Amino acid sequence: MRIPATLIAAPVLCLAALAGAAAQSPGGAVMPNTAAPGAAAPARPGADTADSRTPTPQATDRRGYAEMLGRAANAVREAIPRIEAGGAAPAQAGATSPAMQALMQAMSEARHVVERAPADFTGNDTYRAAVRDMRDRYGDVTTRNPRQPEALEAARGMVGTLDRLREAALAG
Repeated sequence: MRIPATLIAAPVLCLAALAGAAAQSPGGAVMPNTAAPGAAAPARPGADTADSRTPTPQATDRRGYAEMLGRAANAVREAIPRIEAGGAAPAQAGATSPAMQALMQAMSEARHVVERAPADFTGNDTYRAAVRDMRDRYGDVTTRNPRQPEALEAARGMVGTLDRLREAALAG
């Protein structure tokens, strides 16, 4: 018995379509950091190839890491005055104010930046202490609906930690 070519071609075409769809996002665009079949794999992102659409990349050296830490500290510093000006009061009972949300976002991003240290810096005590401190201070703000004084204390402490870590990165 002979099988018609159209019955064989249909499953093959379906498999090819599925393989192509796997490399695309739901919107139909090709996903970033995916290589075409047979092409070389994309380079690992670094601080020098930062893309605002992706998470903060790993720092490639201590100088780049120090710059990342400086930007993170400035973002937290900039969010503090909004809380000091009374921006911690939510518009609705039980809600988080926009100023508190901005502070929490800046603190979250700063915490992630700390974790992007270059490999030659992660083994020291200063780095390990900073990671613990950042986790604790971020937890102080996010796990217990904080009042203004606690949020400000945690944010200022985080800025201090970022500054100390930045100095250590530049010194080494």
